[in-house]
Amino acid sequence: NINGPGSRVTIQNNIASTRGGGIFLRNGLVRVENKGTLYITANVALQSHGGGLLFSDSSLMRVHGYDSTATFAQNRAGGDRGGGFSTESGSSQISITGGASFFVSSNTASNHGGGGAIAAKSGIFSDSDSDVMFEGNTARRGDGGALAVTAGSYARLEGTSQFVRNVATNG
Repeated sequence: NINGPGSRVTIQNNIASTRGGGIFLRNGLVRVENKGTLYITANVALQSHGGGLLFSDSSLMRVHGYDSTATFAQNRAGGDRGGGFSTESGSSQISITGGASFFVSSNTASNHGGGGAIAAKSGIFSDSDSDVMFEGNTARRGDGGALAVTAGSYARLEGTSQFVRNVATNG
């Protein structure tokens, strides 16, 4: 729980041999609230997905409240999808509400979802008061430079959402 002004957590320069370079979250909860800040930067998942963070088994990230921020930057998924973040088994969710900000920039995936990949009946949601930006992410051999969303999953972004200079070889 990252809660309150001055509360800041940085996950940086970590390497996982398979998946979840910065964090592997299984059936867990990450909350960034009340002007808290989370930076997940320069992490690598060498052989699989979720360069910065991998959500598994109904995990939840909740970013809530004005001046609360989660940033995924310069992470890399070396073997598959979701350079910045990725979901796998079981209905995980990222929720950005109440004026919070969610930034995903300069991440790279070997295949799909340079910025992020949503799969396994999971989703990303932002309300009308929140800001979401995907900028400068790259999917080297797949779809979704900014974000890849597979069948049965969802991306519902209601607030200010910007997709700028993201690149994918297939679309």
